[in-house]
Amino acid sequence: MQPFLGSKFDVNALSNIEDVRAAFELLCREEDKVGHELDEVLDKQTGLDSRLKAVTALTPELGDVKSEGRRLSGLICHTALLAEKVSAKVRQLDLAKSRVAECQQRVHDLIDLRRCSEGVTLALQEEDYEQAAAHIHRFLGMDEGVLRLTSRDLEKSEGEEQKKSSSLDLSLATLHQAENKVRGIVNRRFDEAVNAEDLASIERFFKIFPLINLHSVGLNKFTLYLRGKLAAANKDNLKQALETGPGDKRFNVIFADTLTLLFEGIARIVEIHQPLIETYYGPGRMTTVLGLLQEECDRQAEKIFREFKKRRGIQDKVNKVREVHLGKVKEENKLQARDLDTILGEMTLLQARVEMYFRFVRKRCLADIEVSETGGSETVEKMLTTSDLNRIAQDSLGDYILLEHFFMSENIAKLYLQIRAIALLKNFIVNILELVFVQFILFCLFCFQVFQNQMKLGFPSTYLDQAYTVIQSSLQGKLGAPSDSERQKQLFLAYLNNTESGTEYLTRLQNSVQMDTSVLSASLNPKQAEKIQNCLSGMISVNDRLKIVLDTGMAALRTAVVKPRLKPWIDSFTTIPHNINDEQYSEFEANDPFVQGLIVNLDGLLNTFKIGLTTGNYERFVMLVAGEVTLQLEKAVMKTSFSRLGGLQFDKEVRSLSSYLTSVTTWTIRDKFSRLVQISSVLNVETLQEVSEFSGSQSVSSWKLAPAEVNLSMNKQVQISEHPGSDLRTSRLRSLNI
Repeated sequence: MQPFLGSKFDVNALSNIEDVRAAFELLCREEDKVGHELDEVLDKQTGLDSRLKAVTALTPELGDVKSEGRRLSGLICHTALLAEKVSAKVRQLDLAKSRVAECQQRVHDLIDLRRCSEGVTLALQEEDYEQAAAHIHRFLGMDEGVLRLTSRDLEKSEGEEQKKSSSLDLSLATLHQAENKVRGIVNRRFDEAVNAEDLASIERFFKIFPLINLHSVGLNKFTLYLRGKLAAANKDNLKQALETGPGDKRFNVIFADTLTLLFEGIARIVEIHQPLIETYYGPGRMTTVLGLLQEECDRQAEKIFREFKKRRGIQDKVNKVREVHLGKVKEENKLQARDLDTILGEMTLLQARVEMYFRFVRKRCLADIEVSETGGSETVEKMLTTSDLNRIAQDSLGDYILLEHFFMSENIAKLYLQIRAIALLKNFIVNILELVFVQFILFCLFCFQVFQNQMKLGFPSTYLDQAYTVIQSSLQGKLGAPSDSERQKQLFLAYLNNTESGTEYLTRLQNSVQMDTSVLSASLNPKQAEKIQNCLSGMISVNDRLKIVLDTGMAALRTAVVKPRLKPWIDSFTTIPHNINDEQYSEFEANDPFVQGLIVNLDGLLNTFKIGLTTGNYERFVMLVAGEVTLQLEKAVMKTSFSRLGGLQFDKEVRSLSSYLTSVTTWTIRDKFSRLVQISSVLNVETLQEVSEFSGSQSVSSWKLAPAEVNLSMNKQVQISEHPGSDLRTSRLRSLNI
């Protein structure tokens, strides 16, 4: 334990000279520190004295400040007290004013009550029902309890309690009696006007209903009248449609026209009467009116769809199609696709009209809800989705999908049978199928736009799957066929071209449809958008499967044509010496014994297939040939010995091949020759250090050769393989990070 800590230590504990010296040094340091602090304090004395003098000079003024502060505090307290008194009086005045205004309103109500009582009696005698309703409307805006309380207060002040009370009760009884009488008269006279088809009287009494607080009754009666007019008009239209003969130019769409007239009638009713309803009944009533009209629309639309199915034989055709799917119908008794063409068109128009009507209803209801700030879009959607019209349209849509599926399937099958014999014509099948695809996709897109993609999931992909199956089965049938027949070769190439063109057309159609349907994204809910994506995914799936078929066909070409042709041409490389001297190198430079002949043979092979292949397939074929050439040539190199001049000769051969193949294709082909180029570079080095320098200049991703492959390539270089240090090559290569 130390005998001291800081400046505090026990002198008696200092037992040796070292402790005494340490204590002395500590005390000296503390003395210096204290002296330094004292010097600093003394240096500040002058400044402190001057500041204290300034403060001392302000002392007389502090007394004045204190007195002024007290005076200001008193003034503020007095002002606050005065303001509180004034505000209390203002509150009293406001309360008195509000009570006076309330009292005046009560007195005015009593005066208006007497006037209304007298005025309604006179108006009823003169059959001025508008004026009578106005008096009753004013009376209904009063509070009877407040009126009786006000009357009682006035009676007490005037001392005529019995007389005033009987007068008030008489006025109230008169107005209640008049209210019931006016309501009865208005209801009766409105019904009489409806029966008499008196439009002026109908509108006259329709305007009176809200004045007597019968908003719902007035709307129900008026809407019932409009529904009667709508039903009568639709009956005449449907009768005229049924009498239309087959010779009429609108015969094939007559039921779609009839449904259109029904919806136009509803739209006309809304356009004409919406201002009247909003003026006298206030905003927020159109949703109720459209809901009542929707009930009549459901009944009338059901009649139209029923007659459509009956006259067009929809159910019979649906049953026949189902029997075809079950295999219960013979070929000669099967329904013909041409019989469905016009029917499908009319069914599409029916769906289009329904969707157009739903959009109209949504727009009017949402606009009305926005103005009135009552209700919500959920109410409108529920009204439409639960309506009988939506149910009928969905049932019709189910029939349409079944018939359309059968129609497109039959057309594809017949089209394939008709043009199968002339499949040698380049792209003929796929060009025709593309026209069908375009018409069908545009047709489906039209359906998406008119009823927001209510078609069932999977229909487009099912149709495309059939086209894919046709091409795939044909192509697979030709892959295993013997190749000695020129016709079979041409058929194989034709189907291969059809597959490539099919992928191109599907990609183009997919992009086009996605662009066209993107305009619908703002009006679609997530579920509807998901349906569109599911439909488009069918195209993607078929496109991927066609690409697999295309790859299979190209692999068959490689096995049956490219490899057998290239093998003898490349094998000749091993018969040509590459361990050459200067004289042989000069001779090879003047007249190359290998690469010139190979290029001529490759040119002949490529020109043979260029005529029969599409541009895309020809590019793929060139890449296929290039890949096979590099693969087989690399194998041949590993069977050959090279001198350094032979390595230079091989480098020239590789560059000549790469330049030629690059000239016959627009695709990049340099990557195919990267391994051969690196092998030729290795064959041209003289020392291991050159290999290190060369590989070091290449990025990791661009260097294709493994250390073992570099070692094998260097073994083919005679000068390096005979070098005394060749046994240490592998370890040296690893140490050089190759």
